[in-house]
Amino acid sequence: MRPIIIINVRRMIDSAIDVDRLIAVTNFFLEYTIKYAMVPGAIEAWTCIFDLKDVGVTEIPKDRIQPLVGNMTKNYRGRLFRFYATDVTFIVRQLWKLAH
Repeated sequence: MRPIIIINVRRMIDSAIDVDRLIAVTNFFLEYTIKYAMVPGAIEAWTCIFDLKDVGVTEIPKDRIQPLVGNMTKNYRGRLFRFYATDVTFIVRQLWKLAH
């Protein structure tokens, strides 16, 4: 009963979209999702999946992901129900465990 948002990191890298444009597109999409996919009092959160297939550790676009996550944290606080990452390499998994 929650919308699922899938972020394909490989496409984000290949598109070479700048950070400001990425944030603007994300804000539009999330506002659209809130207006048309949410039911007040029943469905008020989403699940986010980061697809890291074919993305190496050195290719992860930290310069784009960090501002995007910061913007989502500031503007859409409390909307994220669960966060998943798929096709995560062993090194990234170990770094996540260390940071967490």
